[in-house]
Amino acid sequence: MTLSALDSSGQAQPALRSGWTIQQVQALFLALVFFCLPFNGINGPQVLRELSVEASIYPLFCFLLATLSLVATRLLSDLRVLLLLLAVPMMLLLNYMLAYDDISVAMLGEISGSAKFVNSTLVFLLYVYFAFAVFAFLRTVTLAQIAQFVRRVVHPLVVFLVIIWIIEVVSWYIDPLRELITPIKRFVSTGPYFAKGRLSGVSFEPSFNSIVMVGLLPALWFGALYRGNTIGERQRYALFGLLFIIFGTMSDSRTAYLIMLAQLLLLVGLYLFGTRVARMVSLAVILPLAIIVAPPVFLYTLGGDLSGIAGSTNRISDITRLTAVNAAIDMWTRHPYGGVGFGQYGFYYRSAVNYVSTLSWEVNAFLGEARADEFPPSYSLYWRILAETGIVGFTAFYGVMWSFFVGLARAMGIRRLTRDETNLILATAIGLAGALLIGVSFDSYRTPFIWIYAGMAAAVPTIIRREVRRRKLEAETASASGAQASA
Repeated sequence: MTLSALDSSGQAQPALRSGWTIQQVQALFLALVFFCLPFNGINGPQVLRELSVEASIYPLFCFLLATLSLVATRLLSDLRVLLLLLAVPMMLLLNYMLAYDDISVAMLGEISGSAKFVNSTLVFLLYVYFAFAVFAFLRTVTLAQIAQFVRRVVHPLVVFLVIIWIIEVVSWYIDPLRELITPIKRFVSTGPYFAKGRLSGVSFEPSFNSIVMVGLLPALWFGALYRGNTIGERQRYALFGLLFIIFGTMSDSRTAYLIMLAQLLLLVGLYLFGTRVARMVSLAVILPLAIIVAPPVFLYTLGGDLSGIAGSTNRISDITRLTAVNAAIDMWTRHPYGGVGFGQYGFYYRSAVNYVSTLSWEVNAFLGEARADEFPPSYSLYWRILAETGIVGFTAFYGVMWSFFVGLARAMGIRRLTRDETNLILATAIGLAGALLIGVSFDSYRTPFIWIYAGMAAAVPTIIRREVRRRKLEAETASASGAQASA
């Protein structure tokens, strides 16, 4: 897989001794990141701690190194971007000072609150830098090169995943095939090796498999709508998009159902029925409110109904998740401005558990001695942000994500956009919306699609403006040539 050797100005880049350009090397490592995304439960080196299970982290490091000079050049050439990135560690330092009293006394097993704060900060900054590296890299490519990346990277990855899912579904009913697939699963994942009726592929568990599905879906829709593809290619992308939705139902993940439905509604509403003004309003106002603000409000309302499901033993998962949300709400109400400290949720989870929560064996497992030194999940990225960083942190998070949607809305407002340029903007917006919706029931900053689409959302407006300028220049050149010929 290679991309054409073009930088943002359309000039050829110097080749390395291997004959590859720097841009092609960067594209290769980004492609490897995509290929490794489904493998999110491997047995990695313990020195990387929670990152060790993500296969994508290894090519991600290579991509960061390959883009180091590109990132440095970008930072030195734009003071505003440099200040924005420097503001991230400054915000975390402010959070540490605001929550120092809680962080300094926290202890779980052999891990102190300060050690957990440092670890969480390093992981978070790593992915922030990754998003910026994606942004810096994409600013050097064209729309056609993005379509080429989808064709040569995402499409083969999708074919591989569909084959794996078909084999797994068949293995539910053919025992010998199950005996074949179980060792493969044991090799690529530390998670459940076989769960009849729930599709997990090569991921840690069905829910993580569904994250891969919703993350790749917008790329398939872009490929199906991209006019540079042949009719056969567009039909193939559409077919795989449909297969993703079908297999998504087999993952039996409510989060996947929610996100796929939201993405489908956005695709139909914005692409088929949206006017330019309606799309701009949706991207700048409706989407940020619905995707970022609505989930914590919804979970806050739902969390208060924990006692209402106490009598249902069939809703153990709901009790577990709402217990986690209630614990986050409790932390936030006690520390509304600065939270209990970045990465500190797990230290204070157990003190917020009530009697209804103990009806769930999953909650009891964290209360018992066997998992007494484990950090329980909050099951909500939004409530984790509120619990750990308070209103200050949530406002900063919302502000940054809102700016991405506003940038896409402004790009949508450019006159005389081609259909493909509109499709790229919408695919990026739908991808970012879907990645953020993952945070409704997942609390990890390690969801790569959030950072990939954040980098894309920051870069796409520049790509679109460059495409428009190029067409305008070509039209002016053609007009001038015609005038000279007639003279």
